[in-house]
Amino acid sequence: YRVKERYRDVTSGGQNFSANQFGSAIIADSIDWIERRGLSEEITAIGMADHKVDRFLKGQFDYGWYYDFDRLNEITDVWSSVSEYYYSQGSAVWLPIFGEKSKVGYSQDISASMMNDQNITEDYLGGYAMTEINLGRYAMILPGFRYEKSSSTMDGFKAVQPTLPDPIYAPLPGDSTYAERSDEFLLPMIHLRIKPFQGFYTHFAYTQTISRPDFNAVSPNTWINTGFAPFSYNATNPALKAEEWENYDLQMTWHGNKVGLISVNGFYKTVENKIWNRSYKRLKGDPIIEPFPDAALVNVTTRENHKYPIYVKGAEFEVQTSFWYLPRPLNFFTLYANYTYTHTETQYPMSSVVNIIPPGGGRPVATRIDTSITGPMLNQPKHIANASLGFNRKGLNIWLSFQYNGMIYLSKNLTRDEMDDLKENFYRLDLQVTQKLSKKLKGLELMANFANLSDFTEMTRYRGDPRYTKLENYGWTLDVGARYRF
Repeated sequence: YRVKERYRDVTSGGQNFSANQFGSAIIADSIDWIERRGLSEEITAIGMADHKVDRFLKGQFDYGWYYDFDRLNEITDVWSSVSEYYYSQGSAVWLPIFGEKSKVGYSQDISASMMNDQNITEDYLGGYAMTEINLGRYAMILPGFRYEKSSSTMDGFKAVQPTLPDPIYAPLPGDSTYAERSDEFLLPMIHLRIKPFQGFYTHFAYTQTISRPDFNAVSPNTWINTGFAPFSYNATNPALKAEEWENYDLQMTWHGNKVGLISVNGFYKTVENKIWNRSYKRLKGDPIIEPFPDAALVNVTTRENHKYPIYVKGAEFEVQTSFWYLPRPLNFFTLYANYTYTHTETQYPMSSVVNIIPPGGGRPVATRIDTSITGPMLNQPKHIANASLGFNRKGLNIWLSFQYNGMIYLSKNLTRDEMDDLKENFYRLDLQVTQKLSKKLKGLELMANFANLSDFTEMTRYRGDPRYTKLENYGWTLDVGARYRF
């Protein structure tokens, strides 16, 4: 039994000093390295350049000037203290100075300030039962089930975007909301192992599992823009159902003194109620979304359960062996390797809005055409490989590890395949070394851990464009230490 409480309150806002003549004057008068220049007396920061980065990401790019963050922070600190000083005295004091409420402090970003807020209490109860039944020497059955029950109470917020938002010091405009959700599952599983002879067995497994929506998806928050086009409606969904997975696995395993362990595994998985983020245009004639009238064109973003079938299938190969039977120095080595191939497929609902002339002529009418396209699941690499080579002799233990993930889809563009967002394949090498000392130093162990020896750069791009949209290089690290065991 578990009780989880989650509270999150975000305050977000911004200010455009180039369009705020009051802010420009206050900043220039308060900081001696800020000047006002030109006919419009725009503010200019002097001495902001800290140093220049000429060889960014292994020399692929000239990044340019790296700015002095201490001075950037001085600007925001001064602006915050001045704004808070005047705002605390009331509108009769600050309004003649700043002219309007959007010019004082930082204007509220209402959507960012409430859409990811959470005030949730979840009660969770779970348990399982299982037993092992041996059918002689050659077969074993392992049946069981898992029981899960959860219930949540959730406080949220509903906001309508004003034309001019208040400063962040003011309460958000809107109303509190409340929702409850609960579910209950009985999830069976059964394993069957057949061992026809020594050193080999076949293992079949059927399991049901679930994946509940996260709190960001179910917290009852709604943001509405009715003031200016395009109208928008952004909402979470407290009524989301948990994803329900069915898993079928078939494994064949060989093991012995010299061969070690070799296994081949095939799997097939299906899922119902897959959770996804849907965006579409609400047209005249669709179910009405308050407070918009029936004729309103509204950009809608919400969380939904996927109504189309999804499946995952693939195979996994694994080997674990020690070369103890080979001559020196090969007998000190150990090998582990694993490879997984996964194929996924699902339907992605899509909508397009076109203007259609009614039969008999007349003014074109905006019509949404709903269809679906086939594609892979997101964030699921087709190829995954792991390998480790170990060396162990007289207290010296060395492991060289290799990890590989194939290309994955980060997002699916529903109108053009060339705009699918992809993450390129990824690989890294790691090295771990430990040395146990003996005699008078017995119990002392020296350690070194080299992470990401390959110094790989992660890359994302669009499917139809070889140029990269994002590059991330974390570099490599070396940790050195000592440990003493009593």
